[in-house]
Amino acid sequence: MELTIKIENPNVFQTLTQFLKSIGIAVSVEQTVRNKMKKKIKKNPLKGTVLKYEDPFGPATDINDWEVIK
Repeated sequence: MELTIKIENPNVFQTLTQFLKSIGIAVSVEQTVRNKMKKKIKKNPLKGTVLKYEDPFGPATDINDWEVIK
């Protein structure tokens, strides 16, 4: 019997392959799947990063700089 599983999380992939090998199941890895995961990581380098907004709803410039008010 043959089974194909697509796993995108590298930690889950490593844990699952170690488990399957420990119970005697042969595991083969397709290189194309790993290349796609690497490309996905490079494609979104800021994914999961934390941003800090000091005053997101404040004015963009000082109110005295507006020509309409002068």
